[in-house]
Amino acid sequence: MDSEPLTEVPNLSAGKSTEEIDQPTDNTPNAFESLHLGFRMGDLGFLISTQVFSEIITTPQVNPLPKVPEWFLGLQNLRGNVIPVLDWLLYLEQPPSQQNKRQLVALDKGDKTVAIWVDGYPEIISNLLIKPATIPLLPSKLQAYTQEAFEYKQQIWLNLKLGDFLKNLGQQLR
Repeated sequence: MDSEPLTEVPNLSAGKSTEEIDQPTDNTPNAFESLHLGFRMGDLGFLISTQVFSEIITTPQVNPLPKVPEWFLGLQNLRGNVIPVLDWLLYLEQPPSQQNKRQLVALDKGDKTVAIWVDGYPEIISNLLIKPATIPLLPSKLQAYTQEAFEYKQQIWLNLKLGDFLKNLGQQLR
């Protein structure tokens, strides 16, 4: 059964695949200015380029699968495309979110689409991001996929190698 219409994050996507996006590099050692979407998951904040297509699934209907890791929550029918639904907090072995309102967000297009649970709505982060003096200890499963860390609104935001991270998750299911 198809889910109801989806809410696309307004005017933020150029529709590029996560593999097509080269994360911009900064020209100064401690600052970075670019438009990103910020997703919160528990105590972690993630930055995703606005060039990656993303949308909020307004009526998620996740169909669980047997014999898969607990972080692979199941499959969602997204306009006729079956996409995986993941909980990164479970994968990263982080404490559950205290947020009452989690959102299911689809990232990317076509056969590369994946849905993840995030806390609240994604934030548009367009201000100058500052590299923090120290970065808190990251979950070991995330360290190889973190390009940079930035501070914004007194929270650390991680700029991920999203395509590589998702490819690694997919390989773990084989």
